[in-house]
Amino acid sequence: FETDYGDHFETPLEAYRDLLPVLDVIAERVIKKPREALRLFDPYFCDGQSARHLHGLGFTNVIHENVDFYASERFAGAFDFDAIVTNPPYSGD
Repeated sequence: FETDYGDHFETPLEAYRDLLPVLDVIAERVIKKPREALRLFDPYFCDGQSARHLHGLGFTNVIHENVDFYASERFAGAFDFDAIVTNPPYSGD
């Protein structure tokens, strides 16, 4: 699928580290699961670095696929995740 060059810049690891306290509260107090069981969803794929960063921080249940999120039937209807963690693209679309 076609993409805009300006949309292909990965979120740095530091940004995910900044989210750790919030994600831990969601896991422990809201969802009542350990970090590794929290199901995270990042619909905007660049080169997969987002999932690698999250895995490195202990979140091993990450949905992050190289598909056109808007066109994929896989993501139509109900979603099976606990939280969305993403840095959406900012092209003119």
